[in-house]
Amino acid sequence: MTTNSGSLPIAIQYSTGGIKVDEIASVAGLGWNLMAGGRITRSVQGQPDDFNQLAQTENIQNWNRDNMDAFIDGKADTKYDLYYFEMPNSSGGFILDGSKAGHTIPYQNLKISYSEEEDSFTIYDSNGTRYIFTTTETTHETNEEAETDRTYTSSWFLDAIQYLNGAQVQFSYVSGENYAYDCPNWITYAIHVTDYFDDKIEFRAGWEKDLTTHIEVQNPKYLSSISYKEQRLDFVYDDQRTDISHLKRLR
Repeated sequence: MTTNSGSLPIAIQYSTGGIKVDEIASVAGLGWNLMAGGRITRSVQGQPDDFNQLAQTENIQNWNRDNMDAFIDGKADTKYDLYYFEMPNSSGGFILDGSKAGHTIPYQNLKISYSEEEDSFTIYDSNGTRYIFTTTETTHETNEEAETDRTYTSSWFLDAIQYLNGAQVQFSYVSGENYAYDCPNWITYAIHVTDYFDDKIEFRAGWEKDLTTHIEVQNPKYLSSISYKEQRLDFVYDDQRTDISHLKRLR
């Protein structure tokens, strides 16, 4: 798609990195990705970001016995979540500190602002172009062994690109049905005992824990159209997938 501020790349791209075990196919197929629009995804580290808590714990001078006890009990958020962004001609990762300021990793000449009240992101590039992410998707995560049961915003989708000359590209989305999948994870503990006299190694079975996490994506979003002035591109989906129920595919 061509704008008076440059072209907007739209493509279906195949990943040459191979297929991972238990990898979930995208709407374009296994190993394929729809390169259109944009998205910010979150990888929760410990707990979803609690900015009030982070503002306290990111400064070592603020640490006290209460903070330490909360950290040991797993009740304090001391780790920054990792965020990954994809937008036309740019991608990367960042964190949000306790003041909600974004810091790219590694450094990129971008300004990232987050509104907790609106639960939205705005990214400014070096040309002054604004990329606005307001449409959200949530994830419900449960793990019986870890006693985890939480719901959090896991993705923000690109809704608009605003150029300095006033031109604007709009992105629209449709919601689908919730879908779910498991992330298997097992921990096995065992003991290997060595007899130094006859050089024999004895294996003694220990214990095993199932740390499988159940993931439910709630109100998943699918890119439905991109529009700029008189130009418009529509995306159509169906539900004829055999791997995960209710997940859509691109027609």
